Amino acid sequence: MEVSASVGRGQKEYMNDIQNGTNKRDIKQELAIETWNKVNGNISLLCQKIGINRKTFYLWLKDTEFEKAIKIEERGLTDQIQSKLIAQALNGNFVAIKFYLEHKHPEYSPKATSVDMDHLPAPIMGGSSVVSMVSLIDKNT
Repeated sequence: MEVSASVGRGQKEYMNDIQNGTNKRDIKQELAIETWNKVNGNISLLCQKIGINRKTFYLWLKDTEFEKAIKIEERGLTDQIQSKLIAQALNGNFVAIKFYLEHKHPEYSPKATSVDMDHLPAPIMGGSSVVSMVSLIDKNT
């Protein structure tokens, strides 16, 4: 199986690790961690680059050490995105400003409105409830 050189390791290093007795799974997990930010957290692309399927990746996430390493990489990616969002907001990008305020400061979020079910308009035909509408339909059939 060939591992893409674009993930920071070449075929030669990969084969050397296997010949030296390093577990193939450990090598692939290391490649996944190294590749995470390079593919911007895109799991499909990551799996393609290191030669595994998505199911394998999700099985690996059950391994707490691997999961912890991926979460660390994800935090780094999140920090980069947040920095770019803030830079856009500071440059006057209204969408970035709105997004930042709505997600970081709940007082700027649109208020959710609740619906009082007892004060909804009466259904068609002047009935007082959906039940009266259903009984009207039943009478006419």
